[in-house]
Formats: sequence, C-alpha cells, structure tokens
Amino acid sequence: MDLSENNLYDTIEEVTQKTSQELNLLGQGGGNKSLRHLLHKGFVTDKKRFDESFRKNYLLLATKRKAKKAKKEKPHKGLSNKERKRLKIYDIPKEQQKFDLVKPLHDLWCGYMEQTFNLSGMTPARVAVTQDDLTKADYHGALLKVMESPNASLIGLEGIVVRETRNMFHVITRQDKLKILQKSVCIFMCTCGGTKIKIFGNNFCARPADRIKKKMGKRLPIRML
Repeated sequence: MDLSENNLYDTIEEVTQKTSQELNLLGQGGGNKSLRHLLHKGFVTDKKRFDESFRKNYLLLATKRKAKKAKKEKPHKGLSNKERKRLKIYDIPKEQQKFDLVKPLHDLWCGYMEQTFNLSGMTPARVAVTQDDLTKADYHGALLKVMESPNASLIGLEGIVVRETRNMFHVITRQDKLKILQKSVCIFMCTCGGTKIKIFGNNFCARPADRIKKKMGKRLPIRML
C-alpha cells in the first residue's frame, strides 16, 4: 500500500472503513490468518520486515505461556521473641543465681572500662567527652546500686548486671536473688577505678546495641562524680 503524502488521508479513511469488517472475521474463526491480513493490508509497507515481526511478536507470543515465578523462600531470621520466651533461652536457672558465680563477670567489666576509658587517670578536661562515650558502653557485669526509686524497698539494692534490655536491668544481688529493675523510674550508681558513674534510667531506655548510634542530645543519661 502506498502511504505517500498525496494519498495519506485517503488511505487512513479506507482502513477505517474496512476495520470493522476485518475484525468481524476474527470473531468468526478467522484466527491468525485474518489478523495477519488486517495488519498487512492496513499498515505494512515492507512485507519482509512484517513477516519477521509478525512471527516474533504475535505467533510466538500467542503460544508462549508465562512461566510461573518460583516463590522465593524468605531467609531465616532466627527465633522470634515468642519462641525465645517459650524456650526460656534467657532464663537463668535458680541454682545459677549466685552472686559469687557472676563476680568474675564484674571483674572483667572493670578491666574493660579501665582499658577503654582510662577512668583511673581521668582529668577534668576529659570528663565531658568521657561522659558521652560512657553512654555507649556495655554494662553487662557492672555492679549497680539503686539510688532513687518510687519503690522504697529497692533503694540501696546492689547487684551485678547479667542482662540488659531496652527498659530493664536484670541483676544478681548479694543475697543470691535475681531482680529486674525498671530503668525509667530509677537512678543508679556504679563505681569503676575510683570513679563513680551515675545513670539516670529515664534517659537510658535503649538496648545496648542501639545506644551506640543513638544521639542523646543535651539530656545525657550519665554523669561522672
């Protein structure tokens, strides 16, 4: 079909008039032959290119089935909190809730703090920087003492931290008892290398791993005395 500028509009008009007739053939079982005829008659100027394009884009596509996408297995993320609780992973057996058993953990913690922050050689010029760094320290093994609490029976209680969560300190007391102390309502004190460290629990509510990247701002949860 000649699609030159002179008869372009006439060609479009002819194709438009015949389109309905050609499409009716498709509905009456004309199949691929009718479709091929419609496309070739109305829009094709290069027969060779049309034959190749028609075979690739229509015949093969019509017979090609979509392959079912295999479901990707989600990577195993380990145990959920519910599963950990059911398996009692973090529970300390009664016979192991002994202050003497966790005393070596406290000695290790003191060595870690001294090596990391050099608390025994603290100078006034380093206090501000060290206070900020202490908020990122690990307090498993620290000997905490409750200085203030709305529960009067907890004031003065001492224990070595065996587990820290976002909102709680789990400690073993000198009386060989496991106590769970709520951070948000208590103020704690611990001593290392002759330096007293005061912890304001309400500003310390974060998991140990999260404190490393958390910005505390002006409300520092730790003060060195």
